[in-house]
Amino acid sequence: MNFHDVWSKIGFLPSLLYVFLADRTGIENFYTRIDKNVILGALPSNSVLEKITTEENVKGVISVVRDWELKLFNVNFTEWEGRGVAHLQLDTIEFEAPSLYAIEKGLEFIQKVAQSGGVTYIHCKAGRSRSATLTACYLIKNYNMNPDDAVKYITYKRKQIRITKTEKAQIDQCYNIYGSADGSTRAPVQVNDDI
Repeated sequence: MNFHDVWSKIGFLPSLLYVFLADRTGIENFYTRIDKNVILGALPSNSVLEKITTEENVKGVISVVRDWELKLFNVNFTEWEGRGVAHLQLDTIEFEAPSLYAIEKGLEFIQKVAQSGGVTYIHCKAGRSRSATLTACYLIKNYNMNPDDAVKYITYKRKQIRITKTEKAQIDQCYNIYGSADGSTRAPVQVNDDI
């Protein structure tokens, strides 16, 4: 067990409590629509899952968390899969970036859900870093954004984003794999220095 894993276990419940209180008081949103195919958010409770499947057409959930985070929060994705909501877990330690293999699996999952007409909810514990890393890679692959614009766009949509140096390096790697050589973009909005 590394330092980040130990620290994330110590801070898990206080941090999650902050996420719920910040949502209730309007300081931060629990989840944020990124585009027609992706919503970025925090670890969903069963009531949040019920809401997003009903109101947002969520047909897939990607959990960018460790096993113990899901178990501690008692979310039963087997039950949700029975309701037609697919689930993919990308085992990722807090404060670290998802692996390139995990990112590729996540991008394939998003594409599959979108092709079926559904929306994918991507989350980590707070919807700030690990899940935002995967979301930035999605924007790079699908809209050919460069890494800085992808992070700016997500931050514009979801103010509480916190990308670490490790996560930014992984986003840069995604650009090396998925970015277009001509530099053209198909961004859902124009990203400029004001954003």
